[in-house]
Order: sequence, then C-alpha cells, then structure tokens
Amino acid sequence: MRAALTRKPDQKYTSREPLAFPVAHRKAADHRFRDTERAVNFEYDFKRQLVTPVRKVVSVPPIAEDEDLLIVQHLCCNTIPWRTVAEFNAARDLFEEWRHKHRGQLRTMDDWERWDQFQAGTSASRRGIRRSKDGVVGQALRIFRRAYARRQWGLPGAEYKRAADFLTAAGYPTKEQDFKNTWRDESAIPEHVIPADAPGVRELVDALLSIWPEFEWERLVLDPEPDYLRRGGHFPQPSGLENGRNAREFHTAV
Repeated sequence: MRAALTRKPDQKYTSREPLAFPVAHRKAADHRFRDTERAVNFEYDFKRQLVTPVRKVVSVPPIAEDEDLLIVQHLCCNTIPWRTVAEFNAARDLFEEWRHKHRGQLRTMDDWERWDQFQAGTSASRRGIRRSKDGVVGQALRIFRRAYARRQWGLPGAEYKRAADFLTAAGYPTKEQDFKNTWRDESAIPEHVIPADAPGVRELVDALLSIWPEFEWERLVLDPEPDYLRRGGHFPQPSGLENGRNAREFHTAV
C-alpha cells in the first residue's frame, strides 16, 4: 500500500525469490534463492475509461512499530465503459507508451494533467509535429507559425519580429527566430490535428483571433462545436490589434 501511494516513475524493488523451475530444470541447477529486481507497477489497467479526476487524501496505517502514520494525496477517478474495444486498446497502448517512454504515472493531479496533455498531442505527433514542453498548445503554436510564415490560413506572413512580440504580449513567449525556423520543414502543414477541447486550445484560438481576425482557425483545430468561439467568449471585431495602430496596417504584406 505504501509503495503504491509513494511510487515514482521507473522505481524498482528487490525481492529474494527461488530460481524458476524451468530454468533450474534446463540448467540442472540446485534449488536456491536469488535477488531479483523488478519494476514497480501499480498503474490502472484501463479496462474502463477514467473520468472526473479529483484529489483525495489517503491515510495509511503503519505496518512496523518504527513507522509513522502516512498521509498522502492521491488521484481518484470515476470510470465509465469504453464505447468500443478499439478505443480501449488505443488508450491502453498510448498509456504504456507514455509510461515507458515519458516516465508517466497516474498518482497526482499533476500526473493527470501531463497525461491529458499527452493524449491531446497524439494526433499532431503522429502527423509529424513533435511534442512540446508546453503541451498541446506548444504543438498548436508550431503549426500556427508554419502557416503564418507561408502566408496561409488567412495570415499575412512577414514581419516576424512584430508577430513574435504580439504573441509574447498575449502570453505565448515567441522569438523571431521561431518563425524563421519553420522553413526547415518543407512538408505540408497538417490540418485539423489539435483537439478543440484540449487544455488551453480555446484560449489560444481567442488570442490568435484577437491579433489576426482573418485567421482561419478552423483549419488548426479538430472537431470544434458549432458555438466554439461564442463559448470561449470571442466575438469577431473589425480591429484585432491593441497596439494603437490600425489593424489593417499590420495585415499589409511588405
């Protein structure tokens, strides 16, 4: 119980076990015990879909006399059935990838947020947009910068320095070089790969439209609801730049 509540990614434990019978038989070995190192795995098996995560406080009574009562916070979820076997297999495989390649585990709310971001970024990752330390929003910005630099999706292009400054002021730190670096990738810009309901995506779309009202945002996101912009509080306005200058001036290519 303590090991499950205090586990860390890649944690291992050592146990003393007898030599496996098939091995002993093949090698004609004597019966003996040996130290074996095994990986700790107390992760959920995903036979049902996890929903509504909350943080719970759990107390663990001491086992030995020299141990103290352990009080920790742990993730707690409800579950619902998967709609299809394919959904279950996809989620299980994705979690195993996250657990083994990205040191993932589901023990805290921070872990859940990392897992949520990892799931949201899968579609873009499979289309060649590498994952970002900023999660799915970072991937969305990489796609946006490529579209901007190529003057696609209703974006003006040029003036990378000013574009970077506006994004930074909106809360998305960007450098001029970030736009220039997009030319290293000559492949087609992937469309509809950023889940519309992923954490932070709606806010990003609102911010981009407030700067570039003509941005064709529907080409960036996947499966937005009909009232997506209205629910996010965005209403198209004739001017999108709050820099004291005419918005159209920024949209004019130079």
